[in-house]
Amino acid sequence: MEFKYSKIITNESQQKTANMLLFGKIGEDVSGNLFSHEMKSLADSGIKNINILINSPGGSVQEGYSIVATMNLLQENGININIKNVGIAYSMAGIILACGRKKKRKMYDYATNMMHDPKFKQDAILSDSERDMLLKIKDSLAIMLSNNTNKSKEEIISLMENETYLNSDDSRKLEFVDEVEMTGKKVNLPQSAIERMAACADLYNNKSINKIKMSELNGLLNLNPEASEGSRMEAVKLLQNKANKVTELENSLTVVNNKIKLLEAENENLKKEKNRVTAESLVNDAIVAGKINKESKDKWIENAVKDFENTKSLIDSLIVIPTSINAQLDKSSTDVKAKAEKFAKMLNTPSEIDSLTNEEMKDLEDSYNKVYGKVDISRIN
Repeated sequence: MEFKYSKIITNESQQKTANMLLFGKIGEDVSGNLFSHEMKSLADSGIKNINILINSPGGSVQEGYSIVATMNLLQENGININIKNVGIAYSMAGIILACGRKKKRKMYDYATNMMHDPKFKQDAILSDSERDMLLKIKDSLAIMLSNNTNKSKEEIISLMENETYLNSDDSRKLEFVDEVEMTGKKVNLPQSAIERMAACADLYNNKSINKIKMSELNGLLNLNPEASEGSRMEAVKLLQNKANKVTELENSLTVVNNKIKLLEAENENLKKEKNRVTAESLVNDAIVAGKINKESKDKWIENAVKDFENTKSLIDSLIVIPTSINAQLDKSSTDVKAKAEKFAKMLNTPSEIDSLTNEEMKDLEDSYNKVYGKVDISRIN
């Protein structure tokens, strides 16, 4: 089967993973039925890990059911399916996300979910049977969400009726997802309410407003084409409330992000201070132990701040020379130098050399050799 929505990746251990992109409107940009068959074919080909990435405004409920059913079937047969919202998961796309297996549902911190009542593409006057159909679909979706979240069926129905948008924190609290992946990007809160209000304002401010069909305005407000003026006013008020909430959330988010930046800066300073204190303690102990001298203290501290473990290993490997031996070595070095200088002067005075015993001669000659190199005996006449 030729894969349209999938990309197969093979790791170093030759294990295959498939990434599936549910990007766009279900039933139009993405065929839910083809997506489901493709998912099943991946599993049949031996792939055990499938990642589904969602960025979709929703779409066909019927095709969305196909995706959920296939996910459940494959998971029951041992296929590991990870599902993640990487942008928006609205309407049916949000239900697909919530219906993933628990502990396998994720979303980015800037992503959003949304649930609302099911509706026909064209909200014309509905027959009794069509209204009854929508109520049954609504009940079915509410059951699916209730089974996969911590909300009751009645609570889900209330959220659907209010067209509820959820940011990443809300989604995790309601158990629509199990984990939020932090990206550091700004949360992309839904702007549809603001955009629709702006479009309505353009219509009202247009000089040719009388030529505009009320059905067009009603469409912007998600109303039936025959909706009354009162209904339009209520819809506008609802949009205003949603727009105000978006602004409030953005302001709150800005405050929270600023606090996070301050805390991160304070934490970084505390880490640096702690690292320097630890480095100074290590170097001071080494000085007391006689492994390094005080003159090189600052250099050792800087090295320990940059790479503590390697600096500690190097200090641990140093051998401590007892103070008594150091003193003896210093004294011995001074005596040798003095004897070498004495012998250098005597080389120009043969009579002084003649007065030396063989043992004294050898001692002075050895000292000279250590400091200046081998003595030139031919200079002694």
